[in-house]
Amino acid sequence: MSVRAIRQLERIEASLGTERSARVDDLGLLLDLISTGWRTVDERLARIEELLCLLEEQQGGDERLDVLGLAGTGRLAGAEQDELPRADAA
Repeated sequence: MSVRAIRQLERIEASLGTERSARVDDLGLLLDLISTGWRTVDERLARIEELLCLLEEQQGGDERLDVLGLAGTGRLAGAEQDELPRADAA
């Protein structure tokens, strides 16, 4: 009977090890997906900022960009681009 119990415990232990390994693989994949998503968001925001600057240059200054604090800066105003500029600050 004890031999049977030992075999059963060994099977359970092997099963848990396999499950743990699968969860670690899932976590790695999830982290890759999240970091790729944020990288894509960052690239899109950079393109939008660049387009806003080009638009400002073509129009010779846009009041909407002045309100946002983007006029003449070439990028977002605020603390190292961490915060969005406030429209009421202009």
